[in-house]
Amino acid sequence: MSIVLVNTIISSIMQIFLFSLVTLIWWLATARKKELFFSWVGLKKDKT
Repeated sequence: MSIVLVNTIISSIMQIFLFSLVTLIWWLATARKKELFFSWVGLKKDKT
């Protein structure tokens, strides 16, 4: 594997982690007592 590919993969993983962390912190600060995290981000079980 080339160094560019490894750097791209590491960068992608870091960006996903950072986005998830910011989302989690925002939920903790604003909606924690009102709604569960997965429901808040739109991941809900289908009722069928």
